[in-house]
Amino acid sequence: MYAFTPDGNDLLTSGLYVDSSKITPVNDNGNKESGTNLIKSTNNLPKFWYVALVNPRKNFETGDTLFDSKWFVDSVPKGRFTLSQNREFMLIETDQEAIYRHSYSVHAYVADLKKKTLKSIPGRLRYPTLSPDNSKVAFVRDNNLFVYDLNKASESQITLDGSYNRIINGAVDWVYEEEFSMSQGFEWSPSGQYVAYYKFDESAVKEFSMDEFHHLYPNQVSWKYPKAGEDNSKVDVYVYDLQNKINTQLPLLSQNDQYIPRFQWLQSDDFLSVQRLNRLQNHWELLLWSTDKKILTELIQEESETYVDINDRLTLIPESSTFLYLSDISGYRHIYACDYEKNKTQQVTSGPWQVNKIHAYNSKNKNLLYSSTETSTIEDHIFQIKLNGKDKKSILDNLPKTGNQYAITSKEGQWMYIISSSMTGTPHYRTFLIGDKFKHVHEDTAFQNKTIALKTSEVIFDEIPIPDSEISLNYYMIKPKNFDPNKKYPLLLHCYGGPGNSIARNSINSYYAWYQFLANEGYIIACVDNRGTGNKGEAFQKCTYKNLGKYEQEDQRMAAIFFRNLPYIDSSRIGIWGWSFGGYLTSLCMVKSPDVFTMGMAVAPVTHWKYYDNIYTERYLQRPLDNPQGYEENSPINFTNNLKGRYLIVHGTGDDNVHFQNSAEMINSLIRAGKNFDSEIYPNRAHGISDRAARVHLFNKLTNFIFENL
Repeated sequence: MYAFTPDGNDLLTSGLYVDSSKITPVNDNGNKESGTNLIKSTNNLPKFWYVALVNPRKNFETGDTLFDSKWFVDSVPKGRFTLSQNREFMLIETDQEAIYRHSYSVHAYVADLKKKTLKSIPGRLRYPTLSPDNSKVAFVRDNNLFVYDLNKASESQITLDGSYNRIINGAVDWVYEEEFSMSQGFEWSPSGQYVAYYKFDESAVKEFSMDEFHHLYPNQVSWKYPKAGEDNSKVDVYVYDLQNKINTQLPLLSQNDQYIPRFQWLQSDDFLSVQRLNRLQNHWELLLWSTDKKILTELIQEESETYVDINDRLTLIPESSTFLYLSDISGYRHIYACDYEKNKTQQVTSGPWQVNKIHAYNSKNKNLLYSSTETSTIEDHIFQIKLNGKDKKSILDNLPKTGNQYAITSKEGQWMYIISSSMTGTPHYRTFLIGDKFKHVHEDTAFQNKTIALKTSEVIFDEIPIPDSEISLNYYMIKPKNFDPNKKYPLLLHCYGGPGNSIARNSINSYYAWYQFLANEGYIIACVDNRGTGNKGEAFQKCTYKNLGKYEQEDQRMAAIFFRNLPYIDSSRIGIWGWSFGGYLTSLCMVKSPDVFTMGMAVAPVTHWKYYDNIYTERYLQRPLDNPQGYEENSPINFTNNLKGRYLIVHGTGDDNVHFQNSAEMINSLIRAGKNFDSEIYPNRAHGISDRAARVHLFNKLTNFIFENL
């Protein structure tokens, strides 16, 4: 796929090339010659890289070159790039080093595309971001916020108190990054006069440490990690005025136990929006800070008997005082438009289905693009609608079981990629590029050839009714290619089951090929979305509040019983497996339903919620002192005496998210209970156990465990 220009009007491509004028003709022996039958040697020649426009309307011809590393006297290393709005500057990031899930550090350069000059910003830094007028770059170094003036080739230090594991400026702490899905903690105002930024005081947060095994003596790393019920960082938001060199702290009552999960400039420098949550996350406020009046006012607030999900980015309507946001206050997540000058809010979408994402608002045709489940709860489809809720239509089609649609849009949706994939019927993986009166489809033939080679079985979607209710659970099932209804087959259930997270979806997932392989080996595969998962409204998702794990386990048990009553399922061979929350749910099923599940494989599981971070855990369980019963009654570590089946527990010792402590304590509990179990430990691997060697080893282990025990 091609990248979009910042204004969203055009597409970009980039690549490497060798200067053909420098190529020396040589013969097969590597000697220079003249005459015929010569080949061209590119050995040891420098490679250059470029960024150019692409015209999809002319068969994706390459157009004007916006950047070429050959233009510059100094060598320009290839890296991630960001083009300025006026296309006169390009920010380049190289040598990326990961910190946590989203955060990283880089070396940064700014290329002046008119003057053909390159400036390097000294040192390793985080989140280099061009100012709107392209004259400055803001970034974080050593937990302090800096601004580098490109014209003066000098930097100004905005904060001075940054300190590792104590004070963070312009970035966020571990738990905000993980649970609020963010890492950059500053933002330029629309004109570039102001920079809004976070200040985290981690002083009161306890440290967690783990060993890394690389040398003769392990290296110990530690970071601030607030577990359930423990102290959080004290979080403030500041606005720095670059013109007047004034730093203003917003009056957010940071001494209170609360969260500030987002801030965002609105259409002008006049207002900064700030989202605030209380500690229990059942009271959400959207606040407005006036840079002129220096006043903080409440614009929107919502309260819940359970919890309120935050909004990610507000969608701003250009040349207006209106923004769009999502809320499930009606019982389903829908789009609302708020005019903050008139203090007026109206609902844009409605119905017994939910909106999963606002993609863009196109100010030219006045259409709003969004993803929703109104076609089917097992698929997202892309729709457009006017702000008054009229003229709604689907972008591709509105038929169920035609595949999940995932969209990537340009700034205002002038261009849009839609990735459509489906496991039903003839499996497909297609990419659509859609623009004004333009549509291009790319069929992934490599995927098609692979599915043919795998001799894939049909994937069937259906629902399991919950007795004495109107609720049903989505599931899919894969049977062997040569399925015989008169035979008995072992069943492997895959679960995740965590709040708002659905996996029984009609899209090609990372386990699709593995499941087809297992089906061809004589196993039936099924995946069930229990209560608590997403896409079926607030009541379905939030019924697990204060009892995390209870209904999830009951539903997986009920589903397994539903399946074992089918004439072709071997009731003595029912297994379950999952990763992360799925590993937790697998473990809970093995110890709470030993009469149903004969085998379980838990990868990176939580085994007691007291070991996990407070933002996630308290959102669904409250604090341990508020709800001790909810913590104790649904933690697998407390019920290992009940284990009967074959149980495999897997964990990476470098997991900074779900700590290895969870598996260590589960193993200790199993030992005390005198239970046999299997385990597989991956030294230094993080939560995803993602390097190729470890992944291959892990799935060989899982596959063999299934063959031997199910």
